[in-house]
Amino acid sequence: MDELSKARVLAGALMSSPILLWVAGWVLTEGGTRPMLEPGSLSPSLAFVIWAAVALPAFAAALALRSRAEALAKRPGRALTYLLVAWALLEGSALLSGVFFVLLAIPRFIWTGALVFLLGMAFTFPRADWFPGATTGR
Repeated sequence: MDELSKARVLAGALMSSPILLWVAGWVLTEGGTRPMLEPGSLSPSLAFVIWAAVALPAFAAALALRSRAEALAKRPGRALTYLLVAWALLEGSALLSGVFFVLLAIPRFIWTGALVFLLGMAFTFPRADWFPGATTGR
């Protein structure tokens, strides 16, 4: 398996955990109707600000790491290292959105978390030109 294929497998695998948490959260909260916390225990506005304070810098850092991966594409192994860190940042904020959804049962956490996560993954998904010598399957 070449490095591009490995990178794509890793990207797909990292995408699965937030999606599984969101689905499990949806089931646990009965579609966002039954929060796990008592009402008033945590302000939804505060939780959203906390999530945004984590997600937006993580998204920006992931894009910066994508640029770094692209710049270092000619050096074997370097692009994948930067991409893995970028994906971990994106995954962390996506998981946090799932945790807040489970606690508060407010679907906004899933939808905004998924939007930021999937956009970040789309921007950082491995491209053949970042991995010299990789086969594209064409």
